[in-house]
Amino acid sequence: MRQISLIVLSLILAFQGYSQTKEIIKIDVIKGCSKYVSKRQYAGESYSKPLEIIKGMYNKANMTFAYKENRRLIYFTFNDDMLKNYELSTINLTIDGKTHAFEGLLDFQKVATVNGWLDEVQNYYLGYELKNEIIQDLNSSSSLSISMIKTLTKKRKVWDFGKGLSNDIREAYNCFEKHAKPIEDEYIASLKTYDTNFRNSIWKSSKEQVIKTEKAELQLKTEDALSYKVKLNNDKFHALYYFNNNLFYQGVYSFKGEFVNENNYYSKYNSLSKILEKKYGKPRSVNKYRSGDLFKDVDDIGMAIKTGRYSETRIWETKQSLIELYITGENFDVSLTIRYRTKDSELIKVVKNKIEEESTEGF
Repeated sequence: MRQISLIVLSLILAFQGYSQTKEIIKIDVIKGCSKYVSKRQYAGESYSKPLEIIKGMYNKANMTFAYKENRRLIYFTFNDDMLKNYELSTINLTIDGKTHAFEGLLDFQKVATVNGWLDEVQNYYLGYELKNEIIQDLNSSSSLSISMIKTLTKKRKVWDFGKGLSNDIREAYNCFEKHAKPIEDEYIASLKTYDTNFRNSIWKSSKEQVIKTEKAELQLKTEDALSYKVKLNNDKFHALYYFNNNLFYQGVYSFKGEFVNENNYYSKYNSLSKILEKKYGKPRSVNKYRSGDLFKDVDDIGMAIKTGRYSETRIWETKQSLIELYITGENFDVSLTIRYRTKDSELIKVVKNKIEEESTEGF
């Protein structure tokens, strides 16, 4: 299915019915929100009711807001005709004249349903993280539209939502926010705090402070990074420290062991996950990506990783940090990495801007 078929996550999402693998609870819907929020929800999650945003004879689409795996998401649901006729990787949402492009697909699901004629039809759910900028614009929106590029003509088609639907979307988000906020507050209160964030260092330490506290063998020193040879449970790693304006913001463990049997890389990934789980608890999310039909058997997991057909990420969170364990591969080379990064939004924002500026040099 074009570009989207290359990214299939293992997350389960079904707005047309309730999953048997999740606990269903009844909630007290805030007065005035029953039009936008259902009384039945998944425990620890929150969803708005789907709003129909495209009502064509053939092309149909819905929009839904969700809080799951401790982050806010926006879902677009498209039918078969939308998938065939439009490039769904180029979705733009315009709010009061300001256009937001949705990139970085977090969830993709193909769900079979039955229509009024008892024919089986397919719906496709595309989930994206709701950025703060979009949330701010939604809270005060008065006009909205969605646009996508036609597959054949490569021209962009725009659907204006009209005043009534635009108001419904704004109210749906505001009602969703009111029901998601208590769940989020409870989660944030449960997060642990630690004296150090990566090895013996804390975020915003200077390079000089890190060098003073780190006892391992220094391999490389640059303006923005330090690299050390380390051992964790007798496994060889490189420990990397990254700095911006001499402020420490990210630490990375890169596995340097080698295996003859490629399946052992995935076994090592699982053993590292157990160690992280022992310290930080169960992961916030587990994301699995598979491309194509080759190497789908359990015994072929190592080859699937080495050829780039399978990758997996597990994420933990503390009050100060996000911790990501991921395994991926390309051209028969496996990358097994643990990344620790600060949640300081201002520091990350500065780093992101700097990367964007540097990426244009020489062009």
